[in-house]
This record gives sequence, C-alpha cells and structure tokens, in this order.
Amino acid sequence: MPCGGEFALTMQGLFFGTSGSTTASAKNSQPLGFTLIDALDSERVLWIDSRQLNYNEGAYTWDGSSWGSASSTSVLVKLTVPASTSSNLTSDLTFTLSDYGDTSVEVNSQSTFLPKTVTASLKKGDSEIFSVDLSKTNFYTATAGPSGKESQVPQRFLLKALTTPQFHTFDYESTSKKDFSFDFTLKKDNGNGDLALGILINATLTKNFDNISSTDTGALVDKLSGDLDLGPRLTLDYEFDVDGLNDLGESPSVDDVNSNFAVTVKVDGDKAGTIKVAKITQEINGQQFESRELVVEYNDGSKEAVNEAFPSASSTLSGSTSTSFSKAAGSIQSMAKSALLSVF
Repeated sequence: MPCGGEFALTMQGLFFGTSGSTTASAKNSQPLGFTLIDALDSERVLWIDSRQLNYNEGAYTWDGSSWGSASSTSVLVKLTVPASTSSNLTSDLTFTLSDYGDTSVEVNSQSTFLPKTVTASLKKGDSEIFSVDLSKTNFYTATAGPSGKESQVPQRFLLKALTTPQFHTFDYESTSKKDFSFDFTLKKDNGNGDLALGILINATLTKNFDNISSTDTGALVDKLSGDLDLGPRLTLDYEFDVDGLNDLGESPSVDDVNSNFAVTVKVDGDKAGTIKVAKITQEINGQQFESRELVVEYNDGSKEAVNEAFPSASSTLSGSTSTSFSKAAGSIQSMAKSALLSVF
C-alpha cells in the first residue's frame, strides 16, 4: 500500500510507474517523469548545457508527446501536464519557475555553474505540493589548497523547501575560514505545525579550510556546539572539545572525558538533566567488573544507563499504557528521560 505525503506519492507515480500515456502514438513505456524531462531537453525548453541550466521563457502544455509551442507568461517558465494526457495522473500538474540565477564557481580548478537564487513550485490541481526558495547565496573567492587545485567554499545560503506535508529550512553561514554554522529545521503541516526536528551545528576547524589536505592526521575539527530539537518540547544542548578529546589518548579518565564535552537535556526550555560518561560496576559470578557507559544524570542526582532505560522508554512511547504520555511520565524529569532514551 502506498505511503507518504502528497508530494512523495506524486513523485512515485511520475518516476516509478509506466508513462500511462492516453495517446495511441505513444510507445514509450518508461515512467512519465523521465519522458517529460527528456522532452524538455530535446525540445530545448529546460536543459543543461556546459554545466549550466538553460531555459526558453514561456508557458508550455504537454499534449501527450511534446511540449508544443510557448505562449506568453508572467514567470520564467510554466509547465502544465493535464491529467487527461496520462492515466497515472488524477489532477493537472503545474510547475512554475519564477526566478533563477546562477554563478560560476571553481571546483578542483574546473569552472561549473551553481544556483544562486531559485524560486519554483509544483501544484497538483490547485494545491501546492512542492516549492523551493534559495537565497543569500555567496562563495569565498577561489583558493588553491595543498593539492594546488582551486576550489570555492560556500560562505552563505538559505534554502526553504516544501515537500507536502513537511517544510524544511537549511540555513548555512561561514563567518571565517575556520568557523561554520548549519541550522536545519523540519516542521509538520506544510510549516504551520509543530517542530518535528531541529539540528544546529556550530563547527570550528583547527585551521583554515584552504590549508587542509587529504593527508592530514588527527582532529580537523576543534570544537562542535549547538542543539538537537527532538520535537517541540525536548532539546539537547551540546558542546564538544573535539581536539581535546582527540588528545586524551587511549585510556583517559572519566573526569577527563566529561571535562571535554557537555550535553544538557531541556524540556520546555528548563534543564531536566545532563548526559555524562560514568563508571558502572557490575557483579558477574561473584566478581566485580567495571565499565564505562553513557548515563543520564537528572536534577535530583539520580543516574540511569542509557541501555538499561531504553526498553521502558520504548514501551511508554509506543503507547502500550492506557494513559497519556504526560501522565505516564509523571513529571518533567521522567518525561525527558523517556523521550531522550528512546532516541539512543
């Protein structure tokens, strides 16, 4: 049985089924999506040449075998695929390219064109099921690395994309050749619903990126920090001294490890506990054995090993109890424990 949102189901129908053409002359049995793309290229409507996207402005309508002649439109390119031209379609599809701009970029001393601004959308009937908005794109000037080849690294871009029913945001920025930030968010209900996932990564390299070579050894990242949002209520704030951890050697003490990283568990913005490495002593056949495990230390001082708490957390989150999640958790601390441990 098909599963997924409206955008995913539409893409499955376009690229994983037969052409579904209703015209008697159509002999091509490849998926309709590939037939449409091939025709865009061969008819010089929308195509790539010399590593650059090209297009002839106008509105085009698929007749079952070709895109036909262009008519005037207020956007750059408008493509319409009537449902009557394919048995695989239940509604008309309309793709609109409203804005497009690119820039020449050096990659390993070869010039290629990459998008700088893009505004586009796809409608199924009257409903928008896909959109993309790329802006604020900028690159560092070309720099020769240790290999002698020149490359340009992105300095900034902001990408917003709708794939019904999810809305994605990618926000990237580099404030120097050693400092980079990447912020990703995923929201439900086309961006109007709760936050499903958020990932913020701030990275500081041990040296400028144009001085890094494939033969470098040791840690190339000095520090990592940011947060991980696991839904609208639970957040893990983290900070790692990667270079410091790398210098600890093969058998560092627990205190040395914990002094080089910190993870704070927050629920609704309030601290509920921290994640640490701890020594765990177990008795097996009358003998004491010591190991190191990742534990959650709660505000009341209690500790729980991740691998021991996971089964009960899974049971709670899977809905095996008759009560609601909040009631089953009983408190903010236990709710954080259950939600957190279900991830590991």
